[in-house]
Amino acid sequence: MLQLSSGFDPDAQYLRLEVSGESATGVREVGPYPVDPEVVVPVDDSLADVAVRVAGGGKSWKKGGTGTVQTLRLSPDGSVVDAATGDRLT
Repeated sequence: MLQLSSGFDPDAQYLRLEVSGESATGVREVGPYPVDPEVVVPVDDSLADVAVRVAGGGKSWKKGGTGTVQTLRLSPDGSVVDAATGDRLT
């Protein structure tokens, strides 16, 4: 299972997670944060990286907008790489 959380950003309004043809969206309706979207993905190779697209919308996000979109590569060793730049994020 993959879960996207915005617990660190009080301005977060929108989250979207896409992986392996599955997607989930969380929108802030009540409370300080949007609902954390979750996607369950079957794992064929536990040593392979997983590519995910994440999107987030902050204070100025409007319903129907895409937010800021980024494709990430998650590695079994816990590292995260920006798929567009190759920069390691963690």
